[in-house]
Amino acid sequence: CGTGYLALLLKKNGAKEVWAVDRHRPAMECTMRNAFANHLTLHFLQSDLFKEVRMQWFNLIVFNQPYYPSLQDIFGPCPDGGKDIIERFLMEVPVYLSQGGVIIMPFSDMAREEHDPKLIAQNLDYTVSTVMEMENEQGSHFVYEIVL
Repeated sequence: CGTGYLALLLKKNGAKEVWAVDRHRPAMECTMRNAFANHLTLHFLQSDLFKEVRMQWFNLIVFNQPYYPSLQDIFGPCPDGGKDIIERFLMEVPVYLSQGGVIIMPFSDMAREEHDPKLIAQNLDYTVSTVMEMENEQGSHFVYEIVL
């Protein structure tokens, strides 16, 4: 969940039930503070991907993954970033995604092609479409919709 920005945005825009999940305790605490400050009710769970999730089915899963591996471990890249975590996520997600459910994932080409969720998902036989594309001085940025 990082800072909780996407979870808060979903809730503010009418999502009935929103789960904010992160393995990093400071990220969870930041999201809790931001939800409280915005008078929003979310479900919070500290978990490494789905490890602590008890049978829930989700219609939409937004995964703002670490774009690439790094030794940094706060609000961003981590050793389990990029291709490794994306593959792990995509292997685990079918158990938690409801029939007709959708996954949304971002990507910036600064992370190199090997970490592109679109290519990784396609290699795992997911259907992927680009729902947003933007360019700026940092490079090209994408948002993908991924379905089983």
